[in-house]
Amino acid sequence: MQTIYVVETYKEAEGQLWPERAVICRSDQDAIGRARMLSESATGVIAYSQLVDPDAGDYDQPVILAQHGSVPSESRAI
Repeated sequence: MQTIYVVETYKEAEGQLWPERAVICRSDQDAIGRARMLSESATGVIAYSQLVDPDAGDYDQPVILAQHGSVPSESRAI
């Protein structure tokens, strides 16, 4: 198993939140800092870590590291 760190950004359009991009980060602190920075231009940002075993297809529940603004409940981290 390995830990991945992800930051997802969202934009609002037509009254809905739409995923904009997901960025893989090097560490939890990198993800938290990048989420803070991206929150200045996005409607919502969420940073999370997740234990994964890509060979076996196993994914643990995500752990939210930071959240800014509006993030849809359909986010992979929620």
